Amino acid sequence: RSEEKYKILCSAQVHTMTWGSYLARCNTFKRWVDQCAHSVELTLGKLPGKEDESVQYNATMYVKSIPPVQENLGKIFIDVVDSFGIQASNVPEDYEIITQNEFQSDLFPDHKTHIVEHWYNCDPTD
Repeated sequence: RSEEKYKILCSAQVHTMTWGSYLARCNTFKRWVDQCAHSVELTLGKLPGKEDESVQYNATMYVKSIPPVQENLGKIFIDVVDSFGIQASNVPEDYEIITQNEFQSDLFPDHKTHIVEHWYNCDPTD
């Protein structure tokens, strides 16, 4: 019997998916998952349709903006990276936030935050 994998989507607005920060965050995460977390299936790409019941993720990491609320995305993590326009008041309370540093985490006092430094801070495609 094959074990059902934990499914994660790494996504962003379509125009953001070409930026270095999205590529650095999601491609690096995918390489790590593929090598180290064999019970996890990480998909890079667009959000599924809101009503698409054939696609269900356990968790979604959305880079540089707030994704729409939809059931098939599972637990939502917003990776703020260097997008300072995201306001805590606009983020649903059950969404968790990934930031670059403690200062940025302080901007989301009512959310659970995770710090992951962004080593491509000066990527020319950003």
